[in-house]
Amino acid sequence: MGAFAWLFLTFLPKIEPFFTAVENFIVAHWKGVLIVLMASFIFYQNFSNTRFLFDIQTIPHLNAQLATDEAQIKTLKSDLDIAAKANAGLTTTIQNQNATINQEAVISAQLQKKNAALATQLATERVANKKKVSDILNGQVPQSCEASVQYLRQMESKLSW
Repeated sequence: MGAFAWLFLTFLPKIEPFFTAVENFIVAHWKGVLIVLMASFIFYQNFSNTRFLFDIQTIPHLNAQLATDEAQIKTLKSDLDIAAKANAGLTTTIQNQNATINQEAVISAQLQKKNAALATQLATERVANKKKVSDILNGQVPQSCEASVQYLRQMESKLSW
């Protein structure tokens, strides 16, 4: 037999008369007991600042919680105003940056067009210069001083300097 069972079996018969007396008292005076219980509960609800009875909210506890919640609401409203102002500032900054980016995109498109035109012009010049170099390399080269002077006089109209 376990220790708990022994304790239960030896202790229970000794407290049975007490429970019987309590039961007889409650049955005989149930109205008075009920009034005392109700008065105790009303006192607890209105004057106790703790929540130790079945986690029931008491009026003083709710008033204290209300004050705490109102302070938090004020803080959160202040934080919300700060965030709204910061959001407005950031929105303005973002709009300005978007306008700058759009301007730079237009400039970039113009520069790309100019770059394409210059690339075409460079290719044309390259072909022309290759032809001129080829003509010079494959052309007659004067061998004497008089022939060189004669050659320069003939080419004077073709030279642009």
